[in-house]
Amino acid sequence: MGLRTLRIYGGLNIGVACLYLFFFIYVVPPYSPALRWGFGLLSLAMILIGFGQVFAQRWSRVFGIVLGFVLLGLCFSVTAMLVAAAAYLKGVYGAFGKGATYATFVGIALVVPYFGLPGAFQVYGMFRRDVREHLSR
Repeated sequence: MGLRTLRIYGGLNIGVACLYLFFFIYVVPPYSPALRWGFGLLSLAMILIGFGQVFAQRWSRVFGIVLGFVLLGLCFSVTAMLVAAAAYLKGVYGAFGKGATYATFVGIALVVPYFGLPGAFQVYGMFRRDVREHLSR
């Protein structure tokens, strides 16, 4: 059962990494080279960890946990920045800021499922008992 769980989470890691690459190359490419490199390295790490999980490598559990917490931290920090931007827009710009605040909340609604949920599921999956027992052999 642990090997099956590892392979499922590894496949999901690879799929989400390919989704990130597609999204950040074709749909919304960042203008900053640092963001391009950051998302490229994040996607590369997700692909490597995913293949490690598919092939049931011991190191993949530890790096999977780290990756899950990185994704959760990214989700929380981006959400906090968007909430701060929404508060600033609403306070400074009045009626226009109120409308811009709604657009910011749409951004928050997109950030949480695309960064928070894969990280939370990754951490949950790597702390499961069957995965720990399978990799401790």
